[in-house]
Parts: sequence; structure tokens; C-alpha cells
Amino acid sequence: MLAYFSSNYSQVAQNIRDLLAAGSRTDAIRLAHSVKGAAGNLSITGVQQAAARVELGLSSGEGNETELLDALHKAIQSACATITAGLSALTTTL
Repeated sequence: MLAYFSSNYSQVAQNIRDLLAAGSRTDAIRLAHSVKGAAGNLSITGVQQAAARVELGLSSGEGNETELLDALHKAIQSACATITAGLSALTTTL
């Protein structure tokens, strides 16, 4: 599950930006919601909270989208680095 999260969500902030640029605000909100749920299921709290802020900001039209997406990107990159290091250490140990 962690490897799946890392490989499928590592570029999600850019994916949301692309959806917004294409005028697909509803899809961008849906993607932020999906990330929030996936991160919550895996207890990746920082990503969950950042995704929740993006979802709320996009839904309400309030907040700075660039700042919100930058924060989500940083949270995901940090989580993915931790996941990669942890999985690498685990496979080395086995």
C-alpha cells in the first residue's frame, strides 16, 4: 500500500495544477479528496492535512491555490522519501 501511494501520488500536486489549467476544477477537487482519503487510510497525517486544505480551498474558492499546492507537494515529497527509505531498509534487512 505504501509503495502504491508513493508511486501513484508523488506528482499529485502537479496533476491538480494541470486539471485546474484545463478548467477541470471539479476533477481537481475530487483528486485532492482522493489523496486526502488515501493518506488518511495510511496515517500519513501531513499529506492528509495538506490535501484537506487544498480540497477546501478549491471548493470554497478561498485561499492561495499556489501556496496550497506547494504545501501539498512538499508534504508528499517528504512522505514519499520516508516511504522509499523505509521500504529500502526493510528489503535490505530481509
